Amino acid sequence: MAKNATTRKTFLNYIDTMNNVKTAPVFFEYKSYEAIFSALKAGTVDVMAVDVSILNGYVDRSTVILQDRFGGQHYGAAVRKEDAKLLDYVNAAMQTDEV
Repeated sequence: MAKNATTRKTFLNYIDTMNNVKTAPVFFEYKSYEAIFSALKAGTVDVMAVDVSILNGYVDRSTVILQDRFGGQHYGAAVRKEDAKLLDYVNAAMQTDEV
């Protein structure tokens, strides 16, 4: 996981909700997503746990993103002030869960 990420606590809370899973994960922190992905590819770690939007940038023929999800994150969006139409579109899409 990325250094200073909230993933560790969220994942441990998620595991607690799964009655049939008995595991004690060991966490490693890396300074960059690239470093985590390299560790995954090298077999140094078994799992890369970061936001799905980040994972999408790292999936390749040798990796797969698991369907299970934990710890919904809240994200924000920013646009330039002069892009008022885009701002209206993004706001409308976010309110209807179409993003």
